[in-house]
Amino acid sequence: MFLAGPAARPDPEAGPTPGLGLRRVLAREFTGHSDAAHHPDLRVFLSDLVRPYGLVPDEAALRSGTGHAYGELGEALVRELVGPDEPVDLLVLVFASPDVQPGRAAAVHLGSVCPGRPLSFAVCDQGPAAAFTALRIASAYARDGLLRRALVLVAEQAQAYYPLVRSAPWPDRHRAVGLLCEAGGPGLLSSTDRVGAGAAELPGLLAGAWHPGEALLLGPGLARVAAPPGSAPVRIGPGAPFTGIWAALGDRCAQQRPVLLADHADGLLCLARWQPAQETVRSFVPEEVG
Repeated sequence: MFLAGPAARPDPEAGPTPGLGLRRVLAREFTGHSDAAHHPDLRVFLSDLVRPYGLVPDEAALRSGTGHAYGELGEALVRELVGPDEPVDLLVLVFASPDVQPGRAAAVHLGSVCPGRPLSFAVCDQGPAAAFTALRIASAYARDGLLRRALVLVAEQAQAYYPLVRSAPWPDRHRAVGLLCEAGGPGLLSSTDRVGAGAAELPGLLAGAWHPGEALLLGPGLARVAAPPGSAPVRIGPGAPFTGIWAALGDRCAQQRPVLLADHADGLLCLARWQPAQETVRSFVPEEVG
């Protein structure tokens, strides 16, 4: 059994608590597949999952066994991103495409292998908005003085095992991005959103949020939205709907230039801003992991 509890309450005489800083960004692509993709229980679980909707699993996809488990993707990032002398207090796993190992709580498993044995949970069923939500949660913990370090893991596995009932973002490869954050660390990272942001409002909202001189990263949900004049945005393609914008953040952090990240999903405009500090954030370029 793995048990985790909240961090110790802050000392009320210690003064104001710092914001959430970004220490490292790590992006990886994964080849191969997880053994869990061949497990017979996956077929049973998926059959029970889709039966109420009049659907059946895709037998050809199940036979291919090409999916990846989020526990394995996350473990690879934890090993490379977090040092043994850097205990983590909060770990948030973010995903949208289903895990191929549904019988295991991947976030809890990752908390058991992460230095510090942090409080761990997942944020899902929010599409591209989930990572922004995870950062707001981590920022709230930092403001309350309840953490020194937080690890946000954004993962996407590309194999679909049943037909989608409506169009939805879907990755074309297995990827994961880790954001190792520290209270008071280099570069302030903050996140917010705007509920009920319709298509007609988006250009004006983006123009109001973007500051001249900032790099602008636009997620796939804003592919058809006009960017603010003079912003020269980087637009993330649809093949990496959940991880792409965060992998691109790592590249921009190395340039020590302020960054505004934005995406739109289900009427929600999601925004995150990174402000550089004097200390350079370590950024890792994507590479394939078998």
